[in-house]
Amino acid sequence: MAAVAPLLAATSEARELEAAICLHTHLTGEPPYVGTAGLVLAVKECAARIAEMEAALQAVKALTQSIAASREAVLELIEPALSGKRGGPTA
Repeated sequence: MAAVAPLLAATSEARELEAAICLHTHLTGEPPYVGTAGLVLAVKECAARIAEMEAALQAVKALTQSIAASREAVLELIEPALSGKRGGPTA
């Protein structure tokens, strides 16, 4: 009976892993997500989505930096007016 406990624990862990994979992928057990090939397909799709999200995050970071730089440039242009000084940039 003691030899069964590790097997049951492994089975329980496998079910938890399967549940997590199903939750975060399209693995449904229905074609084309059947068996090992279906698992591989689901994991590849998940990896592709992660890559897309990472690319989108990088684009957002770049945009944020651009906005911050623009903000600084605008503040430099309007600082004289805000401080009550006359003058400013000449065009």
